[in-house]
Amino acid sequence: SNCEILQEVLATMRSLTHLTLDFRFTSLNDEACAHLANLLKKSTAITNFSLIAARTSITNLGITYLSAEFPALPLERLYLALGSTTVSDEGIRSLSDSFELASPSLSNIQLDVNTTNFSDAGLTVLVAGLSSLRFLTHLELNLFRCRLVSDIGVNKLANFIATSAKITSVHLDLRYLRKMSSDALKNIKRIKSK
Repeated sequence: SNCEILQEVLATMRSLTHLTLDFRFTSLNDEACAHLANLLKKSTAITNFSLIAARTSITNLGITYLSAEFPALPLERLYLALGSTTVSDEGIRSLSDSFELASPSLSNIQLDVNTTNFSDAGLTVLVAGLSSLRFLTHLELNLFRCRLVSDIGVNKLANFIATSAKITSVHLDLRYLRKMSSDALKNIKRIKSK
């Protein structure tokens, strides 16, 4: 498969520190994620990892494969674009669990779950995982059209950001959250006062 070929090529580059893989609009699936996880297992110098997998066939299982390898990497930045996939709270739980064991240098998280079945429960789990990142300074979260996110999840996220001493840069896309009220927006305004 193409992922096996990619794995062979990148395996020769053991000192690779930055890896961006853009699979948008392709047939990337969980099997390919298993191959990518094996690649990450062999590339132990990666500090900056980006996977752009919007509109692919990746599921929670694929995220579980990849997340299992993140703690072994000296990551400083992690960017996952999973919009318009079937990834849901379960996949985000695997990712969040990996944060608890992540490199202390992981300070930049960018997660795009737009137009997925991500919900308040997933956001609660994500906030718990983010809380374990002691040096998180930059957070980007795209929740555009996550129809299952409401005030409950947004308030937990806003409280986490507002009380985090280290976070200095935040970008939240909260457009078209149908279950979010103006009360949650008031809580978001607390972030600005940091």
